[in-house]
Amino acid sequence: MGLKKFLPIVFLTLLGTILMLTATTALAVSYYPPALNSIITPPSLGSIRIDIPVKPTETKVVVNIGNAVMSGDLPLGIKYMTRMVKRFKEKNVNWKLSGVFHNTAGYMLLKDDIYNAKRQILTGNPYKTLIESLIRDGVSIEICALTMEANSYKNEDLIPGVKVVEAAELRIIQLVDEHYVQIIP
Repeated sequence: MGLKKFLPIVFLTLLGTILMLTATTALAVSYYPPALNSIITPPSLGSIRIDIPVKPTETKVVVNIGNAVMSGDLPLGIKYMTRMVKRFKEKNVNWKLSGVFHNTAGYMLLKDDIYNAKRQILTGNPYKTLIESLIRDGVSIEICALTMEANSYKNEDLIPGVKVVEAAELRIIQLVDEHYVQIIP
């Protein structure tokens, strides 16, 4: 019997809370004048509302590419760098970007004939065009000398424009000390 008296009170309390929240939300939306609503309303990307717009003005990024983490057939590090360059240009950002390849990812920077021999295929380096494009856009594409030594790569085996660094770990530490943000795909 006590439960029958208690349930209507719970129901009325919940109903009152719902009505109060609905009225408060309606007031908040209609309270602001139209000009202010356009400032308060976040931007959108198609049907996706952006809650936190990103507006960098200057940035320095190092992408630490030590393994072939893939997104489909594309290495994620190369995909990230390509996308970052595009967005930095679109947003008129003053940027510096370095991709440091080492460990098992060094093969991505080889010329076609060496790539074919090392990977035992005949199609050439599928990443060469993307790497060349990144270099043209101003990205510093770098390979670890220790990775080269471990895999018997020579400087002339590399895609033109690829820079050799003494050691990937030390280079990444140097860049982080210079206030680069490190991304590890």
